[in-house]
Parts: sequence; structure tokens; C-alpha cells
Amino acid sequence: MDFNIADLILKNLQFKPFFDKKLELPSGKVDKLTSKAWKNSCSSGPVTSTKRTKLSHLEPMSVQSLINEIWENPANISTVVSKLESHERLKKALVMEMLDKDGYYELLKFHASHLLRFKDERKREDLGRLLTKSGRGTLLLMRNFEVFGFNRSFKFELVEILYHDRDYFHLLSQYIEEFECPDIELRKKIALLASLDGTFQHYLSKNIDKFGIDDIEFIKMIAQNIIEIQPSKVLYNIDKFGFDRATNIELAFQFVETERTAYELASHIDQFGFEGTDILLELANKILEYPSGGRELVQHFDQFGITCPRFKKKIADKILQELRSSVTPWIEDVINHIHRLDLHPATPMGQKFLIEMACDIAAHQLVSAGEIYRNIDIFDIQNPHVIKSLKSNYKLYHDYYTKEKFLSIMIKPLMKWSEVNQDINEKIEILRQIPVEDDEKIKLLSACDIVQKYFSFAEEDRPNLATFNQAFNVIFGSLRKNKGSISVSLKDLQKIRAFVERYDSLLKCIDDLSKIDGELRSKLSVWLYYTIMKITFLITDPKLRNEVFKSRIIRSLFNLRDHELRYVMVNKFLRQLQDRPKASRREFLREITKSSRSSLTKLALNGLEQKLLEEESETAEVEEIQSFRETFKNPTKKDRATRKIYRNMFQRDGVKLCALLSALYQLEKSSNMEKGQICTLLRYLMQLEDNKKKHELFAELNVLNALFLIGKEGSIVVDSSSENHKQMLSILVRQFGELLPGLAVENPDKINELFFSGRHPEALPVYAAGLQDLGEEDKEIVLSSLRDFVQDVVSGEFNEKRYENSLHLSEVFKKEGLKEEWKAGQIGPLSAYLPKNASEKKFDPKEFIELRIRDGHLPINSLPRLASLLSIPITKETSVNESLDALLVGLVKNPDSLSPELINEIEEAVRQIKSDHEFLNDIDVLRDVLKPPAKKKEDDLIIVDSDHYLDLFLCGTEVAGSCQRVNGFSKYNKALMGYVQDGKHRVLAIKDSTGRIIGRSILRLLLNEKNEPVLFFERVYPTNLSFQYQRALQNFATERAQKMGIDLISSIPNSSLELYGVVKSLSLKAPYEYCDARYGIHDGPYEISYCYRLS
Repeated sequence: MDFNIADLILKNLQFKPFFDKKLELPSGKVDKLTSKAWKNSCSSGPVTSTKRTKLSHLEPMSVQSLINEIWENPANISTVVSKLESHERLKKALVMEMLDKDGYYELLKFHASHLLRFKDERKREDLGRLLTKSGRGTLLLMRNFEVFGFNRSFKFELVEILYHDRDYFHLLSQYIEEFECPDIELRKKIALLASLDGTFQHYLSKNIDKFGIDDIEFIKMIAQNIIEIQPSKVLYNIDKFGFDRATNIELAFQFVETERTAYELASHIDQFGFEGTDILLELANKILEYPSGGRELVQHFDQFGITCPRFKKKIADKILQELRSSVTPWIEDVINHIHRLDLHPATPMGQKFLIEMACDIAAHQLVSAGEIYRNIDIFDIQNPHVIKSLKSNYKLYHDYYTKEKFLSIMIKPLMKWSEVNQDINEKIEILRQIPVEDDEKIKLLSACDIVQKYFSFAEEDRPNLATFNQAFNVIFGSLRKNKGSISVSLKDLQKIRAFVERYDSLLKCIDDLSKIDGELRSKLSVWLYYTIMKITFLITDPKLRNEVFKSRIIRSLFNLRDHELRYVMVNKFLRQLQDRPKASRREFLREITKSSRSSLTKLALNGLEQKLLEEESETAEVEEIQSFRETFKNPTKKDRATRKIYRNMFQRDGVKLCALLSALYQLEKSSNMEKGQICTLLRYLMQLEDNKKKHELFAELNVLNALFLIGKEGSIVVDSSSENHKQMLSILVRQFGELLPGLAVENPDKINELFFSGRHPEALPVYAAGLQDLGEEDKEIVLSSLRDFVQDVVSGEFNEKRYENSLHLSEVFKKEGLKEEWKAGQIGPLSAYLPKNASEKKFDPKEFIELRIRDGHLPINSLPRLASLLSIPITKETSVNESLDALLVGLVKNPDSLSPELINEIEEAVRQIKSDHEFLNDIDVLRDVLKPPAKKKEDDLIIVDSDHYLDLFLCGTEVAGSCQRVNGFSKYNKALMGYVQDGKHRVLAIKDSTGRIIGRSILRLLLNEKNEPVLFFERVYPTNLSFQYQRALQNFATERAQKMGIDLISSIPNSSLELYGVVKSLSLKAPYEYCDARYGIHDGPYEISYCYRLS
């Protein structure tokens, strides 16, 4: 840097903040040095201990005055340097003083070329040795090596110093050329040591050519050492190693064996010197096998010199496959390089590909749709209807439309819809003029109103298909009696009916979607629009396309509880349909859609079967899939006589269905599992039961998906003949560290004993796997809390640590004896706490619904009639869900109307809001009301105030209706660790003889407004628990509060109880905490208002 510019920067910008206060001088200040003292302090010669003591007494004042002089005006550095020209010892002292002070070190770095220049060689070397004693000094030394002008002998001495200092060993590789080390064996030794440590490999790879080592076999060994730890370091610097062509080829094929280095090879292939050879094509084929191989190749097309049209088509197909499997596709990469694929847009095949690619890119996110819209010309799509539809897709993100506008956009891809919709009103007006008798006229006009309303999207009570058909039959009958009386013919009318029946299933989805608000509407809108576009533009046979829309396949996909799986399954359906010969496509469609419950399972199994066929599997192996398929069919009497296990009901559960589809899809796309492994796994899964008593299949599918999540499916080895039905869990136990990185336990076998051998052995890994869906920041802190929990349990410290290091508990436990009593817990027979002569309380739907609204499980802003009935204010204007609103209002007004049919209607209405809505889990509680659990012998039941780690961890899993279940949604159950880790919580539970929880409440130690401890009694789960059992829990809690000498408080409204006021929590021990009384998740202190005193 120019000297004057450096001074200017120093003076005006860089270092002023560092020097608000001058450096403090040592105690016992010395008067200003006399000329003699200055001269004595700077005398030459070796620095003896006596002289060093003298310098330490005299020099600080001189150094300080020099530093002050520099700081007051950085331009004075020139003057200071001039003064020190003949006083090099003092200059050395100034350098060492500045080295230790943060702000002055910056000054020193900027002026190193002046302050580190010494005439006296001995002083240069002395300063060099001193600088190597600190990190800053060593770096300063190396960055200004040329300034010192060391001789070769001293450079070799520095090599010896750095060679024995691991912290700065890397500098030898970084500056090996400057050291001019003459000893080739020492240089080899330095290179070898650096190649064995990942810390030094970066510098070694970048400078290997400067070591001057001619032994090519030794260099190969160095390269292999680096490749074993950080292969990319060799790959990025392959030209530095000086290998011949044969070695480069060998290394390139070594790099392409793993996914990450294969992608890195694609971006650096030009450094290997393979221009215009078959080697490049072979490497490209290898790269293309990986999940993002198409993306990498299209970006580096020129470097591979790909000219073969067939191979370009192969890349194009792979890109489509990758786009479909990616939630956030790499739009710019495709758009910027699409011209290289030579798709020939004028041909039908090229047009089909471009349309498919545009649809797939636009399907995923706002950025994608925007990129397509802005770059539509690059795609050269010649169908103006497609372009118009793509632009409409983009608009779906930006504007809030009226229902009519929204639905009109959704049907834009349906090319004939606009034609029918334009003249339908005209036809209806003509149909009103059919000359009929007066008593029939009223029916005719009413029927015309219904038909017109069916096509009017703005109507909230738009009639369904059955109502439309009834009205249509009235009009058709009137017209048939009066043929020729009007210009509309019977044939015209039949076309309208055929059109309506064709699209009704789709329109029902669109109609339901229009009632949804927020982010879910955006995501589902784009998915549904994408599905409509692909069916419309890619199925060229109009009759087949009409049958697809008429079937329930879109409805089945719409109801799926996993958004990513929706994209996977719609593309799987279209691909399988198009792969069939034209003559058999309709038969395939009818077979797939014969049962709406099993259609998606059939598609997933078809995909897996096709994978095995492509791998030239034996007939017996394909039959394994057929056998597995049979277990999901509705069994006949004959089937039941020959096979014990059937799972046709399994597919009715949305959560279980998603687990099954996800596992089958992962098996299909996995490149890490051999066909034999897959078949053995299917045989094993066929043996697993899944019913009200056992959930073996669901548990093992969850574990299988967790193994896929961490990329360890290749390690799956199961014995299908074994009676052990937890084999997948055993595999996950061995891979558990991947889900919970950083877990450190002295005895790993303890984890198996404590977590994987008792109640819900799959719970811990399934919970850890579910947390992977959280954002990076959330995931890190919640997994850290989970890791602490596991380590504390294994070490035996859990029951002590959860009560320590808590600001809240330190305040609570100020009450004498409270900590000991709280930690002691209590256990007793349930029968001792049951109320005497208590009548069973009837289930109250109103109370049930109010609780779910407070939990945020029901969108009350979309339910105005229910809100009015329950006196709950509407906080936000949003679209109304009339269907769900009416059903819930009817249930609240007439509790006796609760029936299986009503529950099914409510479930269907909730699925229309969101296919994975949290309230769907609550609906199971309603079903349990109608079919209460089998009565238990009360003598076998106990009631316990527990801090057992499994009771806390499973307190939301073993009872119905809790969002803190381990297999729940991570946005809710991330707060589970709040119950587990924080000692202000204990679980009050009724347990059966197996130790499972059948009813529970969370007990909380909180503080009242006077900072006095209180015991807070939370809501009881499940909400349909026997009233007597609920009272037993409350009676037990009352006894506990009395023993601790504190009030028992609850937020459950009761006019007969005394209003207590506000209670509070001062702190949390986990990242999040769920509080029913506060209706949600908290990440800091909170208060609970409107509490009542129970005792």
C-alpha cells in the first residue's frame, strides 16, 4: 500500500475507535529519558538479562511516547522511524509493545515495511525469534518475510521452529518457497505430515508444486492421503500436482465414485486436460447417475464437449426428473443453459419437453414462477394458451382474488372451459322459455337457477353434482316433451352435462381451495394449478384427458397430508399413464382409480415394481411386490382363511398413508439398496401387524423413513423369517448418532436399555428425525436440548439436572422444604382418589371445541357463526368455511347429534382447509367418545406424580389429542423438551399395569403476583377421559399441594371457584415450552391470567 494513502486511512478512518484512551503505562512513571539514557538503552550487543531488566525499566516510557506521537498524527510514523534508524534496539521494543495491543497491532501491520527493517543482521534474527513466540508475531513475520532479508541459515532455523509448532505448521506449506529449504528430505517430511492432517491440506494442495519434489510416486501418495480426508483439495488443484494423463484419468474416475466429488469434478473437468475424448462422455454418464447430475452437466456442457443428440436428450430427461424431486429447484441454472440441450422447439417432442419443464419449474415457489414469466421467450413455447396459463400461475402468488376471480384463474388451462362458460348463461336464459304448464314452470325455473348457480363461482352455497343432476333432469325432461320449441337441442344439453361430470371432481377441489386462506392456499393453489396444466397440456388424447379429470385421482392427491409427496405422486401417475401403450391407458386409469383409498398405494408400488424390472430382476422378486400389494386390498372370506394380516384400513389414516408412500418412494429412488435387500424388506414388512392393539408396521415405516433421512438405507439387513418385529429399529439404533450429532455417552449400550427396549422404542429416533424439518436455527437448538436430555438420562444425572440452573426454580425453592417434597413425588392406587358416588360427566362438545380454538387448532376467523355462538371475537377478515362452520355450530347446539357420520363430515371439511391439519388428530378424540376405551380394572391402575424420563417424553404420545406427541408436527412438538428438561414440570398420570399412560395432566410450579410458589393443574388429556378419572387426578393434585403447603391453581373456568389472579414463569430451561393454559408455544417468560383456586 502507498505510504501516504496508508497514513490517510489511519488518520481518518481505521483506528480511531481503538484509542479512546491511551495505553496505561507501568506503575512508577519515569521522567523523560535523557540523551544519555536513550543512548544507553539503545546500545548494541546481545541482550543480557541485566540489560533486559534495565530496558524494561527505561523503554516503556520511550515506547509509550513514541506510540502517542504516532497516534496523535499517523503521519508522524515517518519521523518516528527516522529517529529509530540508529536505535534499532528501541525499535525492536516498540514493535513488541505494539504487537501486544489490539489497536496498535493494526498500526504495526500497516507500517511493517518500515518498522521491521533492520540493518543489524543479529537484531533482525533476534526479532524474528521473538515474533515466533506468539501467533500474531508469527503471522507478521511470514507476511513480511522479504522485509527482513534473512540469510539462508536463519531461514532454516525458522523452518525448524515452525516444524515443531502445530499451530503454525501450515505456514511451512504456505511459504515453503520463501524458506529456500535446501534439505529435500525435510521438504518431503513437511509435505507428508501436512497431507495427513485436514488442517494443513488446503495449503499443501495449493503449494505442492513449490516444494520442488520430483518423486512422482511420492506425490501420488501425498495426493491419496489428502483424498482420503478432503478429496476436493486435490481436485481443485490437480494442475499443481503435475500428474501425467494416465494418473489424471485414474483420479477422475476415483472422484466420480462419490456424489459430492462427482459434482466438483464436473465444475473442474477442464483442469484435467481430457478435451474431445471418450473419457469425458464416460465421466458424464457417471455424473448423470447422481440426484443432481443433470443440473451439474448442463452448467458445464462446454467443458465436456457433449454433441451427441441422444445423450443431450438423456440429460434433458434427467433434468425433468430432478426438477420434480426438488422442493426448491435451481431455476437460473436451467434457464441460463437451456439452449445447450438443442430441444428443437418446432417439433412435438421438443414442445412437450419445454412445456413440461416450464410447468415443473413454475410449480414450486414464487421465485421459480417469476423466473419463468420473465424468461418465457427462452423456452420458445409456441402454444399461446400455455404461456397465458404460466403467467396466471405466477399471478396466483401475488394478488388476493375474489372467489369468482380466483376460480376463473384456476380453470384457465382447461382450454374448452371458457367456450362452455361463455355461452352457458345464454343457453340457460333460452331454456327458461320452454313452454310448459304453470305447475311445471316453477320447477323448471328453479332448476335453471340451480344450473346457473353451479357455474357461478361467486356463490358460497354452490350446488354439488348430485343437486346439479337433479336440476338437469328436470330441464332435460321439459325439453324432451317440447322438442324444437327453442334453439337449444337435447344434444346441446347433453354436452353440458358431460362437461360438468368431467370436471366436477376437480371443481370441488378448486371450490374447497378458494375457502382456504394464507400460505396453505398459496402452496395448494400452485400445486393444483400445476396438476391441471400438466394433465391438460401433456395428455394429448382428449377422451383420456377427460376421464382423468372425471376420476377421483386429483381429489386423492389433494387430500394427501404431505405437500412434497403431492408433486411426487402426480408426476408418478402421469409418467405411468404415458408409459402404457395407448390401447391400455384407459384400462390402467380405471384400475388405479377403482378405489380412492388405495390408488396412491398402487402408484407407489407400480414405481417400485418398475425399478426391479429395469434391473432385470427375477420373476420371484417381482412377485414379492405383488404379495405386498395384496395385503392392502379388501380381503374376501377366502383371503382371510389363507392370510392373517390385511391392511386395507391402514390407508384410511392420513398419517400412516404418508409414511407408507414416503417409504415406497424412497425405496424406488434409492441407489444404495440392492434388489435383494428391497424384496427381503418387503417380506419382513408383510409380517407386521397394524391394528388398534399393535402398530408394528407404522412404527417400522417411521424408522425406515428416518434411515432414508440420514442416508443409511444401504445398511438395512432384515430377516423376514424372524419373530423379531423391531429389526428396523435395531438398525436405526446403530445409526442414531446421525440424527443426534454430537451425542457423547460413556456407555452406548445404555441408550438401547433405556430408550429402545421399553415403551414406544421407536419414539426417540422418530422424534429426532421429525425435528430435521425445522429451520436450521430451530433445529440446532432443539436437537441440542434433546442431546442433553439423552446424555443426562444415560449418565444417571437427569433427575438432578432438570432441577438445577433455573432462575425460576431458584426463586420457587426459596420456600423451605418445597424442593425436597416436589422432587419426592408420590404414587398410589387410583381407587383411593376416585370420587365417591360421583356421576359420570357427559362429554361436552362445546367445551371440546373451545379448547381446540384456544390451542390454535381451529381457524376461528373462518368460522363466523361458531365465533358468534361462542362469543369469540373475529380478529382478522378472511374467507369463510361455510361447511365446517355449519357442522360445528350444529354440534354445539345439539350435542346428541354426535355420530360417526357427523364426524366423517367434519373430517372431510377440515381436510378441505388443510390436508394435514392438526385438528384431524383431535377428531380421533371424538371417535373415542362414541367408542370409549375398554374398561380397566381399577385395582390394576395407579396414579403417580412422576418425573420419570419416559413418562415426561411420552406424555403427549400415549394419550389422544396432544400436539406434543413424538410423531406430530415439528412446529408444535419442538416444545416437548420444555416438559422434559424443566424441573418446574412433572406429569400427573394414571397408568395401567404395563406402565402406559391412559390419562394425564401436567403439574407446574409457578409463582403468583406475590412471588409465592403455587401448584398449577393443567388440562387433562385425553379430553374424553372418564369424569371420575379426571376428578381422581384433581384430588391427587390437591393432596400434593397440601403436602407442599401451597395453593392449587387452574385456569379451567368454574364460576363456583375463587378467582385467583395471575401466575407466572420466570424462565425456561429448554428452547420452547408448550402451555395449554396460555394456548401455545413460548420461548421466554410468560404469565397465565384468570386463574382459579382449586384448593
